[in-house]
Parts: sequence; structure tokens; C-alpha cells
Amino acid sequence: MDPIVVITPTIGRAEELERCLASVSGQDYGGPYEHLVVGDHLDVATAERTQRLCRRFEARFVDDQRPVDTAYQPARIGRLRNLGIDSSRQPLIAHLDDDNTFEPEHLSSLAGLLTDDASLDVAYGWRRVLDRSGRPVPLERYPWVLGHRPEIAREVFEMLAEEGFFEDGSPVIRDRIPDAHGDLFHVDSSEWLMHRRVVEAVRFRERYTPREMIYQYTDDYLFCRDAWRAGMSFGASGRVTLNYYLGGYFGGAGEAV
Repeated sequence: MDPIVVITPTIGRAEELERCLASVSGQDYGGPYEHLVVGDHLDVATAERTQRLCRRFEARFVDDQRPVDTAYQPARIGRLRNLGIDSSRQPLIAHLDDDNTFEPEHLSSLAGLLTDDASLDVAYGWRRVLDRSGRPVPLERYPWVLGHRPEIAREVFEMLAEEGFFEDGSPVIRDRIPDAHGDLFHVDSSEWLMHRRVVEAVRFRERYTPREMIYQYTDDYLFCRDAWRAGMSFGASGRVTLNYYLGGYFGGAGEAV
């Protein structure tokens, strides 16, 4: 079984990162895998605490202290993901944000999908949406509408529910590429497992245009779009193996990516 690297960008939130680390160390994957945690300009105390946590779970820690010229978070996350990719030579690459967790079978189910279908470049699972306390969120509106306008959030939810992404009152998002419109690319980075040939052809974006920042394009959306346009093939496991905690970018449960 091919070795896997799981790359986790972090700003050093100890409680969330510990939960994340524990879920990776608990994988039932039968082959070798490593967890690489990449810090975003952590201060000395936070970096030392993060290093101690990583040692507990036998994860590797790298802190990015390179100069940055943007405060736009998806661009900074893209830099961290690319650094993690460049810091490991494992043939299979997964991502897990520091506030999310894997189910034990996440890596094994996706690796099995790639093994069974050699034509696939990227395998991905589905996600269960949780609030900050870990309780499933019964979704009835789209959580990521600009301005958090409830009427638009409900309209988007209903449209995507018709296409199978959502079900009223369910916490599960059945992500898919491509969607019926051909331009949504609705798969979160923490759901992926991909061959290294993908990142040799497509990199995470580290610079964004003003328009992309106004519309809050994310690192995973643009990566999926660019990989799809580059001819990469995607396959879904149909299994809910990611626990996705709301409250990432903006800190408001139900209002963040």
C-alpha cells in the first residue's frame, strides 16, 4: 500500500489541533502514513506548544516563517499547503484542516478507491457538519453565503438539495465534482486523497485577484477548478468520513467555512 502524507495547516489552536491529531493517529489504513503539521507564522510559545502536541502523536511539525505580503486567508493557506507538499515526497497526499477530524476509515476507504480505479487522480469522501461542541448541525440553509443573508442561503440550499448535495435537516453534505452547473467544484480539501501527479500539474493558489478576494474564493475551490480544467479525474467514495466543524474562517458557528 502506497505511503500517504496528511497535511494540516494550523494557526496553533491547541484544543482543535489535538482533536485533529488524534483522528489521524487513529486511522485504520494498513500502509504507512505520516502527519505533517504546517504552522502559519506562529509565535515562539505557540510554536513550542504545537511542537509538543505533534510529538505526542508522532506527527512532524514545520513552521512557515517566510515573509508574506497578503492577509487574505485562502492565499496564506495555499502557501502552507504547498509548503507541506514540498516538504514530503509521499506518493499520496491528503489534507486535514486543524479544526476538522477524520473517521478511522477515511484514508483506507479513499486509498481503496484509488487502487480499484487506476484512472482516478483524486478520491474524496463526504462530510458530516458539526458545531463547535461536536453536535451534528441539521442543515436547512447554505452555510457559506456572502453576507449571511438567510433568504439567499435558503435558496442556494434548495437548489443544491435538488441536485443531491443536501437533504433538509441532515448534517451530511454529499459533495460532488462535477456539479450540474459545471462550475461549483463543491469538495472540501479535507475530503481529498490524491496522487502526487496532481500537485505536480496543479498548485494551490498563493495570489488572488481583487475580484477573487471580493467574492471570497477559497483555496480548495480554485484548486478543484484548476485540477478539473487540467483534466484530472475525481471519484467519490460515497462514505461520510470527514467531520467538518463550522466556525473556521470567521468564528461564527453556521457562518464560516
